[in-house]
Amino acid sequence: MKVCAECKKRKALTSFHRSSASPDGRKMVCGDCCNARTARYVAKYPEWKVRARAAWRKRNPDKIKAAVRRYKMIQREIRAGRMVRQPCEVCGDMRSQGHHDDYSKPLVVRWLCQAHHAEHHQKARRKAMR
Repeated sequence: MKVCAECKKRKALTSFHRSSASPDGRKMVCGDCCNARTARYVAKYPEWKVRARAAWRKRNPDKIKAAVRRYKMIQREIRAGRMVRQPCEVCGDMRSQGHHDDYSKPLVVRWLCQAHHAEHHQKARRKAMR
């Protein structure tokens, strides 16, 4: 048990976020108070979240592609029913894959079958080598 430095309530250690700086391995403020503090800040500075994301994307262009793949955003959207798999743009095969031309827009994809997807990447590699 630990007392939150902000709300002064006694709570279980699991109610506190982890922190390597603290001797007990937990932050001084409980998760509820941390979340409320963040919500107040975002309400006061709504552009903060947009600017912070844009700045991260600018600093980490290679990590965007990894994040899109790791979180399997397209599969998640299809399973949730918010996106429908389309046939291949070239041949109409329904066994298509989503191809990202721009990873900063993770839900904007071109639908290509495996063969045409590979062909597209081969053409892109040849073009980059010139």
